[in-house]
Amino acid sequence: MDIGIFVVLAAGLAGFHASKRLPLPGTRKLWQGLKILWYGVNTVQAQ
Repeated sequence: MDIGIFVVLAAGLAGFHASKRLPLPGTRKLWQGLKILWYGVNTVQAQ
């Protein structure tokens, strides 16, 4: 997986909608997406 694809997918968790006309998401959307991913992974591990 390419790092650009990971960035777009992680930011997608925070509500970023990828399109050919939009640039890559900013750091705020990326961190929001990574936080949501982290919470999800911890929730699954706790079960």
